[in-house]
Amino acid sequence: MTALFDDPVTAPFWDAAQEQRLIFQRCAHCRSAQLYPRALCRRCHRRDIEWEEASGSGTLYSVTVVHVAVSDTIATPHAVGIVELEEGPRILAPVTPIDVTIGSRMVLRWLLPPEGAPIAAFEQLETGSHS
Repeated sequence: MTALFDDPVTAPFWDAAQEQRLIFQRCAHCRSAQLYPRALCRRCHRRDIEWEEASGSGTLYSVTVVHVAVSDTIATPHAVGIVELEEGPRILAPVTPIDVTIGSRMVLRWLLPPEGAPIAAFEQLETGSHS
């Protein structure tokens, strides 16, 4: 097990990812939702944090296309976006297709690299067929 999974604050997130489940935190006091995992609420700073499972759907809030390789294992160009989940928090993740537009409805798809944790990625939902 890597040090990434040994952190008590983030371990539940990574354990869920291993099961291909996306979870986020919600403050039991102010009900604020947050993702990435933290030891306390980003809004009211209390430690009454609960975990919830995300539906896996959301809306593309922002997107950029990466043209410079940062790794030999990630092909370029590729798109990375911020997806606002139905439940409120936003997540930075790979998105497809590369020409996706802001405001598109998105659905969670897991990328399963040969090594390491599964990666939450999002795909644009079909907008319907045109005749």
